[in-house]
Amino acid sequence: MTRSFGVVEFLRELVPELLIPLFALVTQLGDLWFYFLVLSLLYWLGPRTPLWNDGVSRDRIAYVIAITLGALSLTLALKGLFALPRPPAPDVVPGSRFIPDAYHAAYEWLAVSDGYGFPSGHALGSTVVWGGLALTLGVSTFRRRIVTAGAIIALISLSRLVLGVHYLVDILAGITIGVTYLLVERRITGEDPRLAFWVAATIALFAFVTSGFGTEGPPPSAARSVASSPGSTSNRDSTNSPLGARHS
Repeated sequence: MTRSFGVVEFLRELVPELLIPLFALVTQLGDLWFYFLVLSLLYWLGPRTPLWNDGVSRDRIAYVIAITLGALSLTLALKGLFALPRPPAPDVVPGSRFIPDAYHAAYEWLAVSDGYGFPSGHALGSTVVWGGLALTLGVSTFRRRIVTAGAIIALISLSRLVLGVHYLVDILAGITIGVTYLLVERRITGEDPRLAFWVAATIALFAFVTSGFGTEGPPPSAARSVASSPGSTSNRDSTNSPLGARHS
């Protein structure tokens, strides 16, 4: 309760279960696969889009890719350092009863996270990625870019609370650390992608020391595993999930 302030419990009561799958989709805006899909498209297609002119360049996107890698490493390092658990998992994944049986495994992959909970990787990563794009690109106006990035970050952060995979403190810490990292990174590197990649590599070494890159989350426990009763339809143990577990 000390990290939640009752927010997770409040949202579980407030948000209709029918809407939970929608938040499982929204949270993908802060997932690693989506980051690199967007950044890859921007890197290859952005400079060739007449509408954007010189507002998108490969050097700018390369810089955002570098700070994204740094943010991922920083998240792994801090999770391994603090080793704080996520909120207790319900016996059945919320919203799963509205999903056809054939898609339960895919939905569970979208809606469930394992591993340590502090800080929120989605909050930290989305702050760095979407905030980095807003600060770096020259598309539209600065104000519109910041407002758009802020709205996306807020939606992603809310989705993590609605899905019940993070406490409020995890989210606030992730955003705060993300903003701090983003500003310090810009100050150190001057948006030079080569320097940014070196910073990311340095952070990755620290992450390896604190988490080993393969053990950032604890073994599934009573707090994170689904109850083993015969009536349970969900399992948060990544060893039993055909799609594996996620750790952000």
